[in-house]
Amino acid sequence: MLIGIFNPTSRIHFYGRSLYPYIPGYCNFELAYRWRFQDPADEFRYLVEFGIDFSKKVYGRVKLDGILSMDNGSPYATSNNPSATNSYDLGKLEVALGYKINERWGLELAYTPEIYGRNTTAGATYGIAVTYQNKIFLGGF
Repeated sequence: MLIGIFNPTSRIHFYGRSLYPYIPGYCNFELAYRWRFQDPADEFRYLVEFGIDFSKKVYGRVKLDGILSMDNGSPYATSNNPSATNSYDLGKLEVALGYKINERWGLELAYTPEIYGRNTTAGATYGIAVTYQNKIFLGGF
C-alpha cells in the first residue's frame, strides 16, 4: 500500500537574466515535467516571467504560468467536482504591482486570470500580500 503521493518533478531554469543596465528589470524562463505514478496525469509545466522597477519604491511583474496535461491519467473523474479532473490544461497570466515600504518589507497586489484551459473551471484570482525579504540568505545584512 502506497501512503502519500510521490510526484518527482524535473525543473529546468531555462534562462534568467537581469536586464540592467538597459532597463531596471529581469526576465525568467522555466520548463518542468512532473511524473505521476498514479492519477492524475503527468504534466508539462512552463513559466515565462518579466519584472521591472518603475521607481525605487514601485515595481511590477507579469508571469505566464502554464500546465499541459500528458493525458495519461484515468479518463474517469473520481468525484463529481468539475474542477477535480485527472487530466487538464491550464494557463494563467499574473499581473502584479508592488510597493517597497523599506528595504525588507513591501505590499503587493495581484490579478491572475485564466487565459486558457481544458477540463477545468474558468476564473480569476485576486491577491494581496505583505512581503518580507530576508537579507541573511541573500548574502547581505
